[in-house]
Amino acid sequence: MDIMNQNLNPFDRNIDTNVFQAASEETTECLLNVENHGNELREAFISGCNEDSVKTVKLNFEKCKIHKIINENLTCEAHEEANTKIIFHVCKIEQDLNILIRCSDTDILVIMLGHMENLSNGTHCKTDKSALMENLEMSIYNESPAYTDLVLIDGFFFLHLMKDVSVTFANISNKFVQSILKFDAQEIVIVFDRYFTSSIKDCEHALRENSDNRDHNISGSEQKLTTDFSKELRNSKFKIALIKFIINHWASDELVPYFGVKTVKSNFEKGYEYAVLDGEIH
Repeated sequence: MDIMNQNLNPFDRNIDTNVFQAASEETTECLLNVENHGNELREAFISGCNEDSVKTVKLNFEKCKIHKIINENLTCEAHEEANTKIIFHVCKIEQDLNILIRCSDTDILVIMLGHMENLSNGTHCKTDKSALMENLEMSIYNESPAYTDLVLIDGFFFLHLMKDVSVTFANISNKFVQSILKFDAQEIVIVFDRYFTSSIKDCEHALRENSDNRDHNISGSEQKLTTDFSKELRNSKFKIALIKFIINHWASDELVPYFGVKTVKSNFEKGYEYAVLDGEIH
């Protein structure tokens, strides 16, 4: 974090001039204060409208000074050379990410390449999400609210947390709804995200050797799960079939005792809402 803070401002003049060129003082001031300058023009325009409510007030753009940086000697050659050198080091050696952070003039894409251990064979060097979350949570003050009106749940993530599931799909659905209804909120929203090909997830799925992505059909509530549940969740077609079954199964009145006075909302291709009215789920 110390290194990031030291190199956070891309307009800082403390840049290695052998590789990069610092922005001019005028450009630095223009870009770092563009929000304040724009707000001043906005307030002036509103003030003019308030002072003259009859006449049409027009902003005089001729009085607005426009700063151009196209004529500054910021060459692409130096930029591309820096990118090439960084990519070379990332491919050939295990380079510390601190080196990439110092290169504030490089593309964000190049910095992202720092997470790839070896570009030649495409293997990934990834950070465990749970480990990252644990470190982030230590620096964030968190206080539970006194009262919760609504709970928002990542549906697929929650399914991955389920252990010791029953063999029939009806029991899997029952356990799922019982688990989410334990949250202390009147309204519970479950979100099932979907990635349509082609997407950024295609590469991730292709690297999973144990994901065969077989077609899956759930014919009824008493159909039994024949393989390991957590393994099947890696099959996107199984997940789609499971969610479609759950959405239909939750509409059956046999789940009335589970819902009570709570409302459950979900999404998958379209929105769904489940609530008990006159002893039936609507």
